[in-house]
Amino acid sequence: MAYRGDLIGCTVMFDELKEGKVPIQFTLNGRQITQDKISIEYNPAEKWLYPFIGMGNTGIRVLAKVST
Repeated sequence: MAYRGDLIGCTVMFDELKEGKVPIQFTLNGRQITQDKISIEYNPAEKWLYPFIGMGNTGIRVLAKVST
């Protein structure tokens, strides 16, 4: 569960791309919240990847910072 002021991170590990899949990892306040890395399909030729985190309540606001 995340609360006001918590930091949710999503790291895409492009350097670990294998067999068309890239691992991602989610963190909450710097601690990993997934037991294992999650691998998703990725095609470098398309250059677009949209990792996301879903919110379960109405009225929630999120400040997002994207770094490359």
